[in-house]
Amino acid sequence: MEIEEGTSWCEKKYPGVSDSGVPETDLDGSMTDQVSRTFQDRGTTNGADTKQKISVQGKKELHTASIDKSFLSSVFGWFKSASKPTASLTGRQLTPRELYHLCRTLGPHWEQVGQQLGLDQDTLDRCALDNRDSQWGQVHDMLLTWMERSGVKATVEMLTEGLQAVGVGPHLYNCIRVPSLFELNHLAWKLSDASGWEDVMLHLGLTQDDIRHAKDAHPDYRCSQVHHMLLMWVEKSGTEATVGRLCDALKNHNVETEKFLFLTDPSLRQVTLWDLAQLSRSFHSDWEPLALGLGLTEDDIESCKKKYPNNVSRQLLSALLLWKVQSGTQGTVSMLSGIDSHIYKSLLSPSVPVASVWQLGTVGNKLHPDICDAVCLHLGLTREMIQAHREKYRLDSSEAWEMSQYGIHNISLLLRWLNMAGSQATLDKLCESLHYADVQLDMYNFLFDPITSRHPTDLELVQLAVQLHSIPWVLTHLCCPMGFQHHDVLCWERTDPGGTWFQVHAMLEDWRNKFGGEATVVKLCGQLHDGGVAPDKYWFLCHEEPKSFEG
Repeated sequence: MEIEEGTSWCEKKYPGVSDSGVPETDLDGSMTDQVSRTFQDRGTTNGADTKQKISVQGKKELHTASIDKSFLSSVFGWFKSASKPTASLTGRQLTPRELYHLCRTLGPHWEQVGQQLGLDQDTLDRCALDNRDSQWGQVHDMLLTWMERSGVKATVEMLTEGLQAVGVGPHLYNCIRVPSLFELNHLAWKLSDASGWEDVMLHLGLTQDDIRHAKDAHPDYRCSQVHHMLLMWVEKSGTEATVGRLCDALKNHNVETEKFLFLTDPSLRQVTLWDLAQLSRSFHSDWEPLALGLGLTEDDIESCKKKYPNNVSRQLLSALLLWKVQSGTQGTVSMLSGIDSHIYKSLLSPSVPVASVWQLGTVGNKLHPDICDAVCLHLGLTREMIQAHREKYRLDSSEAWEMSQYGIHNISLLLRWLNMAGSQATLDKLCESLHYADVQLDMYNFLFDPITSRHPTDLELVQLAVQLHSIPWVLTHLCCPMGFQHHDVLCWERTDPGGTWFQVHAMLEDWRNKFGGEATVVKLCGQLHDGGVAPDKYWFLCHEEPKSFEG
């Protein structure tokens, strides 16, 4: 499961737009001055040296027929609204967040809009050529060029009139009002350790009963409680669940500005380790200028090269992590604005997968229990939960334990986080907690690579059958999670009457044949977890390479 990039609830559920007022989106009136050019070196998207001039749409007649005359007031009335009666209704410029979402939604209409805004065809051709690999970059370049040339005249009102003339449908712009799913998810993470979050929800119009319902649905995990409440607010408020109202509620209850500044400008979100890992994978050479531009020294760069002499992406990731630590809260996405526009866009609204059972198990098998406890504490588990878990596994006793028993403890604890967090158990949170606990990058860098999961070996399936056959009614319990029907159980029982072990092994062999290339350890561990199998039965599958059973 992934957090869908930039998806707005409004896009899916609310095709209409209310023309009621919307609170200001600026936190202090200064955010509209923070729009800055992100393409500092135009024409370097793919390094091609070409004089060719291209026109994406050529000279097309603008579609102006049958335009709804209420378009300006009903769709973009919120652009000109203000939370204070004395606020000016005209002359406002785009906020950074509005600019980003317009780039995401204009799509193929961007050149027509540019023509309406007064840009000539040569300028539009240059925007297309300089950002030939990214339509988002083309739109962004066009809007920034218009804003630079027009100065104070580049107002929301002027842009709205251009959009009206082109006749672009209002459904493309609803997402600008309502927070996206990624924004709600990220905000819930930020608010999970904030005091007063319940007061924020009450300010937004939710009730004490709503809060109790969220706590009952997620009794042990604050992040999921907050996320549940935010989704409930969007569901109840519809198109009135705006970013402006949300920011006002957070400000009024003294939530730290750092926690929600990204809602007004996506580039002010603090970068995560996951962001930096995805960025580092896009560089194959010549990463030193980026590191120097971020303020690292030649000695820093040489140290990173020596640490990973044969791996460019790991060199860069090591350098970016050093920069992240040095920058602290100032390490935001905006500081990476000089990179390729397509990569920069992905950092503004990333798509982050939920951690798999196998990934958590593989991490758990590598950690010492004390380190794993620190990771889980940072993930949001309570000290009481962790201590109860240690007592269950008798980790504080004087007995000597094998590494496998440590691994089982760790996996069980990490899976508790997965069960509690659900869709919130994303890899960016896991990586941040591992980094916070000073876990060496080499121990979890496999999390950053696209999953090309291995297949279980014959010996691993035999060992798994040994572990599973003692579970009562194991075939009945696992047939559905493993992708089978109940009539398959009768087939296994008739075909292999020699005992439960043979029947379980037959099921596993049929599973491998059924899923073929998709019969991976990632899939197998996930299905076993969904079937309620405890990790002590399959912990040995959670390794990057097959585990040896010798001895």
